[in-house]
Amino acid sequence: MASVRNVGLQSKRVIGLAAILLACACLGFALNAGDPADLVEHVEKVRTDGMTEAAREDLGVVASIRTGEKLLQFIEGETPGAYIRSYTATSCELPGTEHGRVAQLQAALLKTTREDRDALRAYADGDGSGFVSTAEAADFRDLIELGYLAAWMIDEHGASLDRIATASSLSREETEAKIARYNDVAKRLNAATRHRMPVIRPDADG
Repeated sequence: MASVRNVGLQSKRVIGLAAILLACACLGFALNAGDPADLVEHVEKVRTDGMTEAAREDLGVVASIRTGEKLLQFIEGETPGAYIRSYTATSCELPGTEHGRVAQLQAALLKTTREDRDALRAYADGDGSGFVSTAEAADFRDLIELGYLAAWMIDEHGASLDRIATASSLSREETEAKIARYNDVAKRLNAATRHRMPVIRPDADG
């Protein structure tokens, strides 16, 4: 039986170039005149973005869910009570739709998503360093998606904290702590941005 994992979670996705970029950006690595042009370009982009490439991808996914560019759904897995995360684009072109109009809407939505991704950087920066690491962004994405899972389970099934923990492959204590963290982030984002996030009801552990 397949164990449920957080689909798309890339907390261990640290490959050679990403490690080099993170070291360069965070440790003040000085580039040399003879370094490859593409390395110099990547390092400068990471410095400008304030996050690793992997972090930019994970925050982009969170932003796309918040803006509606992607639909996050939960599909029951082979393990009873466990769910797998599924992502679907919401701006697919349908037969008979005017191509130019669809492209225009997609471009506007992409712009909104990128703006939200950049706004999320401050919330994902767990240590307050001003730079979002790959691990920080992966943890942030996992936290937000857990919150959406919990909200969906409560709305659809009136789920208890124990059922949410089973669905998340976490202990009850870990789930309770993560939901508290999620609620804190969701409330701050709801107060500061226009993209609303569900807040988990305090009695969700019924």
